[in-house]
Amino acid sequence: MVPEIITLSKQLAKDKAALDSLSIDRTSASYKTKYGLGQSFTEELIDDLKLYPFSLNMDEATSETNHRVVTVLVSYFCPQQEEVVVKHLASFAVIKVNSQTLYNEVVALFDKFEIPWTNLVSILMDSCNVMRGSKSGLETRIRKEKAPHLLDIDGDSCHHAHNAAKAFCDPFDQYLEQLVADIFTDFKWSADLRENLAFICQALGIKYSRPEKYVSHRWLSIYDVSCDTIRMLDAFLLFYFPFLSKTDQALYVDVVNKIYNDYDVSETSKSGIKKLQQEMSKKNMTTDGKNRKKRIYEKLFFTGEKTKLMLKIYGCVLPILKKYVMLFQTQEPMIHKLNDKQKELFVEFLTCFIKPEVLTGATSASLVKLNIEDTKNHLPDTNVHLVKKITKSLPEKPAKELIGQLKEAYVKCAKKLQSKMPINNRLLKCISAIDPVCIGHTATLHHLLQLPEHVTTLFNEDQCLEYEREVQRFQLEKDLIPDAGSKVRVDTFWAGIRKGGKYPNLSRMVLAILSCFHGPQVESSFSIMGNVLDHSKGQMNVSTFAAIQTIKYHIKSSKKSSLQYFKRKDHLYDPVNTRVCKNLRKSYKLYQTDLEKEKAESEEKRKEKGIEKPPNSCPTSKTQSKKDLFSAALKVQKKHEKGVKELGKKRVHTDQATTSEVAKKKKTDNGCEKLHVSSNKKDGRVKKPESVTSRQV
Repeated sequence: MVPEIITLSKQLAKDKAALDSLSIDRTSASYKTKYGLGQSFTEELIDDLKLYPFSLNMDEATSETNHRVVTVLVSYFCPQQEEVVVKHLASFAVIKVNSQTLYNEVVALFDKFEIPWTNLVSILMDSCNVMRGSKSGLETRIRKEKAPHLLDIDGDSCHHAHNAAKAFCDPFDQYLEQLVADIFTDFKWSADLRENLAFICQALGIKYSRPEKYVSHRWLSIYDVSCDTIRMLDAFLLFYFPFLSKTDQALYVDVVNKIYNDYDVSETSKSGIKKLQQEMSKKNMTTDGKNRKKRIYEKLFFTGEKTKLMLKIYGCVLPILKKYVMLFQTQEPMIHKLNDKQKELFVEFLTCFIKPEVLTGATSASLVKLNIEDTKNHLPDTNVHLVKKITKSLPEKPAKELIGQLKEAYVKCAKKLQSKMPINNRLLKCISAIDPVCIGHTATLHHLLQLPEHVTTLFNEDQCLEYEREVQRFQLEKDLIPDAGSKVRVDTFWAGIRKGGKYPNLSRMVLAILSCFHGPQVESSFSIMGNVLDHSKGQMNVSTFAAIQTIKYHIKSSKKSSLQYFKRKDHLYDPVNTRVCKNLRKSYKLYQTDLEKEKAESEEKRKEKGIEKPPNSCPTSKTQSKKDLFSAALKVQKKHEKGVKELGKKRVHTDQATTSEVAKKKKTDNGCEKLHVSSNKKDGRVKKPESVTSRQV
């Protein structure tokens, strides 16, 4: 961060006159971001969307400020940058998340900016009923009422892979998930325990890292956590050893000694670890803490072999799915590889338990119809992936139980992949032909000629004929095939074909298809939302957040930093972005107009609900409310202090009056006593005077 601040300071110092006059407060920064810079970038984006084919990626998430925010990203080929770019179109808050509400918002968005529906190529959303329900989902509504030409790439395949991973883990009854969750919780709040674990890792030569949190909805989170647990497993064994009973410690002391020998731990380190273990064994714990540690050490020691096998199973099988997800989470256009990679994923997973002769030469159609549950298609148990490892490591009964769970996991996961992955999708097969390495094949020609049947809004009848001739001629351009080790992006390759001008219709078709999203890139925008709409910014409007998103994505798509994007060699004479300057100048006026509009809408809603406005009422801000409360408390305190002082004065006067009365009484009594004594002396008798009691006074 410091180098960036220094660079920014250097750039600002170049224009001292502007820097001296610079003044901006929090409110003006907000409306200049929203109506100035954000508005300018949105207008540039809308201009492009009116000219070029584009695709959308939509999803909904709840912010930390409890706003239900829908974010819309757009992907299209940008001729200025000569590649497919991803930008932020809009973010808006909704009260109810249903298909009708989202449909109304999307239609209003297109109407507001006058974006032609014919330029919309596809929409990528997750597979929940609200988004992709076959009867009334958002995509179904848009397809029926606004864009019947939408391409159907059958949803987000990364979500499908994640759901398949969850199906694989389901038969194991959350055995490993509960373990890693307990370990994470154990170290979450205890700094001393984390320090002890770090010391043990250092003694063993293991890189220490805080135990990761397992999050069920995060992409294959259990795989990442399992890998980290495998790496630190021996450190966990030494850490939880002192929580065993004395009897159990005697049984498992060989496990500890083996770890010392395997890592060649010095005697000094051993004594340090033993000292830590003694201190931890005396640690006071809550009932929940005791129960949690009991669950952990039971799985680490009592069923330790099963735990190691479970970690091995997850570590060997889930990478098949993880690799696919990582490939299609990239921003580089990969739609042309979608069908081939889906088929590869499905076949690779089936090889774990399906006979080779069933898979050899299998077509996409036959794979879709394959009866996965039929045991005739399964390998013998001894040949199923990881079964031998289980048989060698566990006794017969627990081994048989775990093998049954493993086979069930294979079947469940395979069925999920078979039902969700569109490996026999005709459109995706045709799109795979746009890969440059396919040039010069009859199958490539056949698939490319079918594309106008799917993308129906690009060409008229005459252009379709021209497209056909271009496809036929293009198959002879084998010199254009990239080298095997070349890392040229597919959109960059077709941008070069477009620039050459020899195949205008073919390049136009391909670049429109390459705009299709193939992974949930909108998920990354929610990470930004977590940094912007948090508890410290509870009053920030979603519209301001949307402007921040627009600016971030716009600058990111340019592949420049903010300083590089706005940098000018000569700050006095180089041209400026006139649109940005114009919008910045009128941003305050737009801000005031929107405030008046919001007040009018609020008044209208109040009238609709029949709420009468109290006379001379004015909404009080939080700051003013705090000031009023403080002033009222101060008045009460002063009044109390004044009352205490007056009461004190009254008490002083009362005490003084009482003292004087007592003195007078005493004086009178003394006089009477002297008189009585003198009279007694005259009689020749002396009596002892009676004492005056406090009650008499």
